[in-house]
Amino acid sequence: MITKLISILLIILGITSCVKTPSNPAISEEFEVNYGDCLVLCEGLMGYDNSEITYINTASGKTVVEAYSQSNVGFRLGDTANDIIIENDTIYISSTIGNFIEVINLKNLKTIKRISLPENSGPRKMEIDSKYIYCTLLFESKVALIERSTLEFKGEMIDVGPQPEGICLESSGIIYVANSAYGDFNANHEYAKTISVIDINSKTEINKIEIGPNVCEVVYNPKNQMLYAAYYNLPSLTDSLGGIVEINTSDNSIGRHWRCNPFRLSLSIQGDSLFFIDQKRSDKTQTNAAISFIAFQSGIYGNLISTDNNDILYALSVSPIDGSVWVANAKNHQTNGTISQISGNSTARKIPVGLNPNCIDFVR
Repeated sequence: MITKLISILLIILGITSCVKTPSNPAISEEFEVNYGDCLVLCEGLMGYDNSEITYINTASGKTVVEAYSQSNVGFRLGDTANDIIIENDTIYISSTIGNFIEVINLKNLKTIKRISLPENSGPRKMEIDSKYIYCTLLFESKVALIERSTLEFKGEMIDVGPQPEGICLESSGIIYVANSAYGDFNANHEYAKTISVIDINSKTEINKIEIGPNVCEVVYNPKNQMLYAAYYNLPSLTDSLGGIVEINTSDNSIGRHWRCNPFRLSLSIQGDSLFFIDQKRSDKTQTNAAISFIAFQSGIYGNLISTDNNDILYALSVSPIDGSVWVANAKNHQTNGTISQISGNSTARKIPVGLNPNCIDFVR
């Protein structure tokens, strides 16, 4: 079945783009990334090898839409970049179709190294600790372990459920992985609807928690030691809601459950609430969207702002600097998008970014 999925993707792509590995990126216009700045990962169009990083100076408003290309003249970030992590002075980016993790110098956005992962493995989301980068492999149903000390993948992987996507690290050394089953594609798999629980020390899966169909995201909240999992439900079930489930990490028991259409979970600075895009994600149904929140103490679920059905909200992140909510609009998926900064219940500003912005991160 996985072979069939890969074949379908390759037919769509024609021939998967060949990405040249940067060795000595050419010198171009210099700019420096600093504390508080925002980096927006733009996936581009599948098959066009045009992923990009947009740089935003949050203080001055200066924006460089094609910041990676300007810093690495003659090289490309790859095809369908899917996730970004900023850790100390380094950026890590996963490329789903390129099958690699790009390692980038934070200060000048120049590539340091490209870490190759198994062919047709489909790297998706990442987590990081002092020893490893953990990356979910969509087409392998595994988590790859990349050594941070050497920036090398030596073939070490952990088996999880079908088509893993979201991943997060809990403070006691447990990793949680959302097994999406890729929506309808593998929905009848025995372990669809589950989260895999991994012990870091033994590097093995020790448990599975059943959540709901097409579970794609997991976020750990250190303040209340709860895990929050978002399931989207199946694209074919156009009238069905997904939801957010609260899990007690002390015993993996299921707690509260909010029915909604969640996407891109992000905790508040204080850890007392959760923000997310609330919009049905289906090719058959185009609906109004909202930026929604859940207040943990009261359990209240409400909306910050609403948008119309011409918007395709594609990423959300809470700024660790001032707590404002930043939301990416992919528009029609064919033209460059925008970022809206939301303070309170209003939009403070809109900023142009690249094509299909799917992740927002901040330098802290």
